[in-house]
Amino acid sequence: AIDTHLNGKKAIIFIAMEGWSKKGGEGDYVRELSQEFAHQGHMVMVVNPFFSEPYADISSEAGEDLFDTHVPVGEGVIDFNVFYNRIGNVHYLRFKDVEKILYPVVYPEIFINEKLYSDTIYGYVESVALSKISFYLLQHLHITPDVLHFNDWQAGLGPVYMETLYRHHPEFAGILRDTATVIITHNIAYKGEFDGELYIDKNDVLAQTLMSKKVIPSGTQVDLKGWLKIPAFRLTNLPQEAFRSEGGVEYWSHLYPGRHSFLKGGLEFANMISGVSKGNIEEITTEKRGFGLGGVMARKMSQGAVGAVYNGIDTEAYNPAA
Repeated sequence: AIDTHLNGKKAIIFIAMEGWSKKGGEGDYVRELSQEFAHQGHMVMVVNPFFSEPYADISSEAGEDLFDTHVPVGEGVIDFNVFYNRIGNVHYLRFKDVEKILYPVVYPEIFINEKLYSDTIYGYVESVALSKISFYLLQHLHITPDVLHFNDWQAGLGPVYMETLYRHHPEFAGILRDTATVIITHNIAYKGEFDGELYIDKNDVLAQTLMSKKVIPSGTQVDLKGWLKIPAFRLTNLPQEAFRSEGGVEYWSHLYPGRHSFLKGGLEFANMISGVSKGNIEEITTEKRGFGLGGVMARKMSQGAVGAVYNGIDTEAYNPAA
């Protein structure tokens, strides 16, 4: 076991697509805030995917092959290898599916069936796994976290899982009972929206793998083009009561059957929401700048559940005076 509560310090866990790899502001945020917390003496861990291709990685080191774990998805499980690195005083845990199909690179700019990768079942399954895996990593390592900090829609289901599945689960309650959850939206326009059904060619390598693992159940409907028609929400393993308009993941399903938003779920279930500045959180509580989630943000703000991390620069990473 790891004692993370010495001298009044906290155990803070960041869960995000970026951090090790960096393609935008999320990467800067995770790297710099985790370093600052570690500098203050807190135990800080960053949970990221292990991408097959590097993209502005924080290090070229693969890291120590620490252990294997699995994450329930749908009716089956997906197996992952977990790798450990330490950058300064920040602990990085990265996970990679054993088949090396998922997480090819951070935010792939490729299309599948005329949809951007992240909007397909690939992006869906990746986000379900990212949102869930920290619970299993912490259980394996016997770490009792004070804060789980989820970033953007790709990790948006994390707070939903916490409150509906894990906080009071007999196998997890011992480490999660008093843990707080925080979610930050770096750009609320990206909500992780999915309709009720996902489609994938039955001969696609991911489809074949998910069927072999029973993630996609046998007997799943196949259309005339040879595409599997998969009920999306079942892949999350969330209880059906989480699929609701107010306080849940449902999002405009009266117009688009079964539509739900990973980010909306995270905003509804997190103990605290953060924006990237004071001005940002004021903007995203409005109808215009909330991009469909302004009402949720306004309600959460009225409950005192919205704050902001103020913008700044790390002069070691970028010094305008140099």
